[in-house]
Amino acid sequence: MLSWITWIGFTLLTGSLWLIGSRLLRIKRTQVRLIAVLVIAGTWVGLNIFRETARTSTVTTIINSPRSGEQVEGYRIQVRGTVTPSSARVILIVRSEKDTRWWMQKSAETTAVNGDIGQWQTDVWLGTPTEGASLNYQIIAVSSADSPVFNLFTGRLIVEEKPYNHIPDWQQSKPKVVRRTK
Repeated sequence: MLSWITWIGFTLLTGSLWLIGSRLLRIKRTQVRLIAVLVIAGTWVGLNIFRETARTSTVTTIINSPRSGEQVEGYRIQVRGTVTPSSARVILIVRSEKDTRWWMQKSAETTAVNGDIGQWQTDVWLGTPTEGASLNYQIIAVSSADSPVFNLFTGRLIVEEKPYNHIPDWQQSKPKVVRRTK
């Protein structure tokens, strides 16, 4: 959704700049309108082509802890893993067996440890203090080494701490399933 808003704004901005520039150059009104429509259409087509053909950076993310099948206590647990390259942004997404939405967590803190391999860790929420006990939770780490501007224009920007109906189009780790006991 955010990328479409950005695209519309960018498209209107280019059309407006053309209109302002054409006034300064004293171009006839009919020609100005025609060229403004062409500039807006060209910008829109260009953004669509960019979105469809842009290649994302390759990222590998692994969740090392907790292990799948592990039982955990509490609604907040620490998750650790590795990412290559170490400069990639890692966000964990979580959902319970009763929820259809994926909940974006805060970005993980990453530190470079061995060349291009980084270690990351972050806390994730498994429900609330009063809800979510005795449920299985699926945890996936998604990661991107691309800039936020690139992700915005390709429709891949993630807003942290927000629910999504689908897994974002970033590189994914293998899912881990844990059971919250309390």
